[in-house]
Amino acid sequence: SAAAPEIRSVALAERASSAGRALPELQIPTRRDAAPSGPAPAHAAPALLDAWFAEYGTAVSRAVIASSAQRSELTQRVIIGPDDRVRIRDTQTVPYRWICDLVIRAANGSSWLGTGWLAGPRTVITAGHCVYMRRQGGWVRRVDIYPGRDGAQIPFSLVSDRPRSVAGWVDGARPESDYGALVLPEPVADAAAWFDSMALSDGELAGLTVNLVGYPTDKEMGTMWGHARGLKEVHAETLGYDIDTYGGQSGAPVVRWVGNGRYGVVGIHNYGDLSGNSATRITRGVLKNIDRWKE
Repeated sequence: SAAAPEIRSVALAERASSAGRALPELQIPTRRDAAPSGPAPAHAAPALLDAWFAEYGTAVSRAVIASSAQRSELTQRVIIGPDDRVRIRDTQTVPYRWICDLVIRAANGSSWLGTGWLAGPRTVITAGHCVYMRRQGGWVRRVDIYPGRDGAQIPFSLVSDRPRSVAGWVDGARPESDYGALVLPEPVADAAAWFDSMALSDGELAGLTVNLVGYPTDKEMGTMWGHARGLKEVHAETLGYDIDTYGGQSGAPVVRWVGNGRYGVVGIHNYGDLSGNSATRITRGVLKNIDRWKE
């Protein structure tokens, strides 16, 4: 499929240590192309909050971030320095059509936002706190899934009421285990419409340029944004990076371009800090669980 015309390859300096491994359609933009920093415009103020706040936010922080310019100070999916995110406008090209906007209905009836990605014909992978919200009643009741959404343009939608996660998250609240899945009642129509999941070695991951694309809540509702940069930290169960993200991107894929039209996910984005954002690393154990959820 043709790439979105305004999205180009990552800057040469950023991919020197892992040539050819970034999505060729995505780049770190020049300063004039960068998304504006500061509070989101009024039209972009989210009616719902990132699922991270369902698990970790306080009543005060939820109220403030939903109603004022302080949202940029309180969010836990941070912008590292200037905002270098790029909007993906042709969301129906591969691999963007495999990335999903999530509207989550918790067990207690509250609603939240997140991001997921198709890992199989009936499987959407996301953060654990998008499927099991212990402070909102536990397992989520329903998730509306919008693959390849672009604002008001919704090519098609899916619904899942079959959340899945792991004991490390559900019983232990381990950040390293903060991942899960949504099982779909029917297969997606496109027989090859999903990412590969990849458990790479430390050496393969070190310095690898990756892309992180999802649905941040500081932008117009349902619009897709992404950023590319090299991995900064490779740990046994997590990956660290200085890729710009924001609330709403919980569960977004950390993507490696394999070549020949193949795109592999090496991590599941779930946390942020001013020192860098992080993901659950797809290890052999995580990969085994993803395969089990491909019903």
